Amino acid sequence: MTDRHDPHDLYRFVQAQQDDYAQALAEIRRGRKTSHWI
Repeated sequence: MTDRHDPHDLYRFVQAQQDDYAQALAEIRRGRKTSHWI
């Protein structure tokens, strides 16, 4: 959704990665990347 505070709808990039965040953070904490994430 585009609004006057985000006229280019940049939040869509945050939303696209939101599901991968927990997985990525867990891998970073373990010190080893085992899956694909942006």
